[in-house]
Order: sequence, then structure tokens, then C-alpha cells
Amino acid sequence: MTLIELLIGTSLFVGGTGALFLAMHQAMRYGDFLSERQVMINAVQGRLEALVATDFDTLWTDPAYAAARQFPPSAAPYGLSEVLLDLPEGRLTIQVRSADPLNPSMPSILDLHVAGCWRSYGRLIAGEDANCTGTLEAGEDANADGWVDAPVIVSTRLSRSE
Repeated sequence: MTLIELLIGTSLFVGGTGALFLAMHQAMRYGDFLSERQVMINAVQGRLEALVATDFDTLWTDPAYAAARQFPPSAAPYGLSEVLLDLPEGRLTIQVRSADPLNPSMPSILDLHVAGCWRSYGRLIAGEDANCTGTLEAGEDANADGWVDAPVIVSTRLSRSE
């Protein structure tokens, strides 16, 4: 075996081992991301279920939900932000809007929207909420629809039961 063959074999071995370690590292990061994503999905669904169980008039008139009802967004930031206990770098954004085109000031139907963003390994995993504060600041609403767009979003409509 010549020196050149030995160098080529050693470089292939070192390069292959390095590629294997890099692939394992990326697989572990992806696994952590999927785990955090599942925590966020559970949190968003749980919060939406709690909102659906809340009285219709409370959602529409209670001062606690004033930031969630702020639409059209005259002054940023808008959206009600909540910190997650299960995911320290995660935030939920709650938005409530009238879905009644005939009577928007006293609606019979509400749009409920809960979105979640979080940081994973120090990098941001979010849609429009660029700093992951749970609210949209000026310039963050890229598509100008007034809704927080994020990787995990759950929306529903709630009607007044009379």
C-alpha cells in the first residue's frame, strides 16, 4: 500500500465519519423541533378550547380581551399575548374579531384565532411575528390581512347562543 492510497483512505474515512456525525446532529435538532412543535400544537388547541368555553359576551366586551379585539389594527402592537409554561421561549397570540358583516359592532358570530411561535436552538420559528412577542408590531404583518400567521394556527367561529 502506497502513501497516496493511505492518505486517500484516511481522508475518506474522516470525511465519512464527519458526515455521519453531522447527519446525527441534524436529526437530533429536527427531533427536538418536532417535540416542541407538538407542545405548541397542544397549547394552541387547549387555549382555543378554553376560549370556546368562554361566554360570547365576555369575549366581545370584557376588558381582558381588549388587545385581542383590536381590529382594524389602528396602532401596533395588536393581539393578546400569552407566555407558555411548557415551552419557555414560546408565545400564544389570541385574536377575536366580528365575523358578522351586517352588525360588526354587536356581532352574532366571532372569529377566534390562536397562533403560536417559539424559539428553537436560539433561532426563531415563526411566521410574521418576527421577534416572537406574541403581538404584531408595525411592519410585521407581511400579507396585511391583520391575522398573525405562524407555523401553528388554530381558528374557529363562535356564534351567540340565544
